[in-house]
Amino acid sequence: MHQWSKGIWEKDAPAAADAMTSRERVRRALTFAQPDRAPRDLWMLGTIPKYRKAELDAVLARYPSDFVGTPVRWGESAVADGVIGDVGFYTDEWGSVWEVLEEGVCGEVKKPALDDWSRLRSFAPPFELLDGIDLSRSYDFYRQTDRFVMAYSSVQPWQRLIFLRGFENLMIDLGEERDELLALIRLIHEYYVRELTLLAPVAADAIQFKDDWGTQANLFISPAQWRRLFKPLYAEYCRIIHDAGKFVFFHLRRADLVHLPGPDRGGRRCDQLAAFLHGHRRPGGATQGEDHLLGRDRPAVRAGLRRAR
Repeated sequence: MHQWSKGIWEKDAPAAADAMTSRERVRRALTFAQPDRAPRDLWMLGTIPKYRKAELDAVLARYPSDFVGTPVRWGESAVADGVIGDVGFYTDEWGSVWEVLEEGVCGEVKKPALDDWSRLRSFAPPFELLDGIDLSRSYDFYRQTDRFVMAYSSVQPWQRLIFLRGFENLMIDLGEERDELLALIRLIHEYYVRELTLLAPVAADAIQFKDDWGTQANLFISPAQWRRLFKPLYAEYCRIIHDAGKFVFFHLRRADLVHLPGPDRGGRRCDQLAAFLHGHRRPGGATQGEDHLLGRDRPAVRAGLRRAR
């Protein structure tokens, strides 16, 4: 049995602190098995390596990440155009047009691909990306690192709906729950199920999907509607990943954690979310959300980080 197929709930005998690898450290944190310290990672905007590389390298040299992404190749898009993060316009793989006003960020959708429901009948997801998937490089890569290896999917059903319909249109759609909306949810979900099924054999410890469900205070929709329309989607994503012997990482934001139902309900455990809620901490180990710490002075940021240790 390949090492990456090992059951995610298996726990090895404790290792000496100085002998613990990053992979073991993260696995122990996720399974509450006494890691030597909290795992760490560093996320950043794309402009940081470009303009602050020396400072970034110094931080990573002192505090190296316990995580690393695995090399996965996807097929070439038939419609994507432009560069994400460059000021101006670009078209994503699903056909929506975005505008970027500040370098390094993804921008906002300016022309949703399905702003008119009349286009739905002829619309198709970008299956060419899945048809060209290549996992071959991931196997040697996994054997050559002792870090916790992540495989990143494009799965984000809620945000994809926003990108395809536009936020205002989608809010009206959800209020009416019209047949076209339900058909689009099924279409997006079937695409993501296929993506995760193809990605599942990758040599990795975990597979990540994401969605941005919260404002600064609440969910975008009612919890009841979330449970009825969206929770079953995430449950199936978790089942596919768990059946492949991998951890589930669900990238959420601050308000999402406060208002979404618990990670263990429905029989499908989100491992990363469950681990952090178990310790009453936010993802990333912070006790305060990024929206609270950003813009604060250095002593306040340092105090928040110390409380997260």
